[in-house]
Amino acid sequence: MTDKEITSIENKMREKLEDPNINLIVRTLKTTISDHDGEMLYGWIYYEDLDHAKKKELIELDSIVEAKFKNYEKLFPVNIHKKFENEDISILIKAVGTEPITPQEIRKLEVELSDQTSRNVNVDVWYKSDAIITRDGYKSFEDYNESNIYELEQKFRQGLDAPLDLE
Repeated sequence: MTDKEITSIENKMREKLEDPNINLIVRTLKTTISDHDGEMLYGWIYYEDLDHAKKKELIELDSIVEAKFKNYEKLFPVNIHKKFENEDISILIKAVGTEPITPQEIRKLEVELSDQTSRNVNVDVWYKSDAIITRDGYKSFEDYNESNIYELEQKFRQGLDAPLDLE
């Protein structure tokens, strides 16, 4: 729920109960849907009614967008959400970093992607400043944490391979 929705309900409760001191507190649980490409957003689940050629086109866009983002050394794409809207393609890129992309850069990116795909491509970037800054430079949290996950996985696997001490 948004703060505006909560405020609206809270005001209705205050009015009905004639108590201006009521404060509504809402507890929510976030549910996410993820696949091998990362988190999926409602409204961006895009493969169901597409023919093979359009599915392939959307899949190939991932590597094209990732390559384009190499031009932005302080911005990292975390998830790339794509969908067809009629014959156009809309892309929502969730990106983290220390420097957001500008609207002018988005327009340039749209032109470049449209030229590469021979379709009209609309791009939006959901910018979050979740960057990890190390002495070696900037990384997304996902890239930074990947090595930690790999190390833990290796330790876990070594423990599984060790003989059991049943005594």
